[in-house]
Amino acid sequence: MTSSHKPQQKKINITIPEESFICIEPIIDGHQALTIINTSLKQFEYKEAFAWNLAIFMDFEDAEENGMPKGDGMERIQLFCEKLEKQFNEALGKPNALFVFRETYNGLTHITWRIHDSDIAEEVLVQTIESQNYPFDFEYRLEYDKDWEIVEWYLQDFQASFCFILSKFNLY
Repeated sequence: MTSSHKPQQKKINITIPEESFICIEPIIDGHQALTIINTSLKQFEYKEAFAWNLAIFMDFEDAEENGMPKGDGMERIQLFCEKLEKQFNEALGKPNALFVFRETYNGLTHITWRIHDSDIAEEVLVQTIESQNYPFDFEYRLEYDKDWEIVEWYLQDFQASFCFILSKFNLY
């Protein structure tokens, strides 16, 4: 085999589960948090196909006493997340990002996706930063995590008293 030949990649058909959400309210660093989790990923079989963990951390200075953003801040975060996810997926022409969770507390929102093609996700984020078109300052971390250890806690089975089921994502 010459160096110009690459091993053939195995092609598989992956069915992405329909998103289903719960909301939990854990205490983080002494602060009440509001966490939306995509529970449909608990039993997802093709974790190795989405081996990259993308975490975005947004700081908002104008927070309510309970640590949540003031005014339309939550809506602005929601729209920004939807825009990013759409760009991650459109660039590849098939699912490239699976939403895992969004957690807000103490003036901070943490959003995490599982990513198939990390180069595309990074390109979208760099373009977003360069355009300066985002609702709040943010930073991101893109890490290889084929076993999904980073999000393991969020994909556990929570006690019914610890969460409530959301029928629509934007109820938060």
